[in-house]
Amino acid sequence: MLRQKTFALWAAAAFLFAAAPAWATGLSMNEAPLAAGTTLDQCKAAGKKAISDAGLKALPESPLSVFGTADPDILAAIYCLPERGTAIVAVAGTDNQFTKPVLAKLLAGMGVK
Repeated sequence: MLRQKTFALWAAAAFLFAAAPAWATGLSMNEAPLAAGTTLDQCKAAGKKAISDAGLKALPESPLSVFGTADPDILAAIYCLPERGTAIVAVAGTDNQFTKPVLAKLLAGMGVK
């Protein structure tokens, strides 16, 4: 299980960096445990709310993820894996000093204390 979660974290990081602008040099990420029985739609809805509550502008979503931005400095992704009981929350930006506070807001919005 840990190996699968580690792989999911690296896959999310690779996806986020692939989508991030060339200036992105800071990445902050963590996982947000999901309550048992959480569906993909519920996870994505929670992710959208967390993005909005963090003051980010919503971007088009993908089948498993929701995205937000604070132009031009921040790109955030919440990658939902309800079958594994987790969501991967990642934030890319120019420096970790900018991405870490956004990550903290997103994690709080996803119920992580």
